[in-house]
Amino acid sequence: MLFLITGLIYFMLRLPGDPFKQMEVLNPRNIDAINRMREWSGFNDPWYIGYFKWISKVLFEWDWGKSIYSKKPVWDLVAMRLPITMKIQASVLIIGLLAGLPLGIFSARRQYSTADYTLTFFSYIGISLPTFWFGLILMLIFGALLKWLPIGWSLWDNHDSLNIVMRFLDQARNLILPVGMGVLGSIASLSRYMRTSMLEVIRQDYVRTARSKGLAENRVIYKHALRNALIPIVTIFAFTLRMLFGGSVIVEKMFNINGMGKLMFDAVLKSDIPVSMGVLTFFSMLTLISLLLQDILYAVVDPRIRYS
Repeated sequence: MLFLITGLIYFMLRLPGDPFKQMEVLNPRNIDAINRMREWSGFNDPWYIGYFKWISKVLFEWDWGKSIYSKKPVWDLVAMRLPITMKIQASVLIIGLLAGLPLGIFSARRQYSTADYTLTFFSYIGISLPTFWFGLILMLIFGALLKWLPIGWSLWDNHDSLNIVMRFLDQARNLILPVGMGVLGSIASLSRYMRTSMLEVIRQDYVRTARSKGLAENRVIYKHALRNALIPIVTIFAFTLRMLFGGSVIVEKMFNINGMGKLMFDAVLKSDIPVSMGVLTFFSMLTLISLLLQDILYAVVDPRIRYS
């Protein structure tokens, strides 16, 4: 699967032609570096031969090439930008799970009640609102009008000299708006999926049997129904994980955060082919890891599945 995905990425980047020719016109002083990157990327060969040259260097030699503009190794750029992206997207995912799943269970247990209708109303709003528009509203209110939070990534001048607690607080205040931008949709979608899944499970015969035995409602829900209700959520979880990293381009560009998303956006605009291929390949690896994690979680939540 990794070879198929990276092969498609390589083919699409080769499709418009040789981008290095335009770079030679725009950067005549970097002809030698551009020619080295052309050779490293396999653009001197047919695409299928160039692909195998490139992917063998990436996977077997861990040579991701160098940026044409910054002259830095691509893997160093990825390793430097990855932590901030992980902080943002992990926060969105964790908050979404901790808030969305309990809200979905609460709504399912009180179907057609006022609380259920209220949660459903706000979840539809959260799902329907464009993420970038909600981010702009947060920036306008809390950044421009109230001036409570920084609009972009703006650490204190003495950040490096602070103790670990103050450094954490400094980064946390910069993460509130980017995380808030994505967490609304995450909570809304996860709560809706959890509600639907729980409603299907609690109507099953084994749940009615558990209730007829006189078990407490909480025991019926959290011991017997929850694990089976989580099976569809595992699929949504893996899909959400991939979408979050894909959406990092919008978040980081809006808030001027030097993460993986902004790195890829800038590389595409500059036609920095080695960086573009490196970031897209890394995102492909994350996608495959999320699929593997999904299969593992199926065995955790579904007692009928056992891997030998």
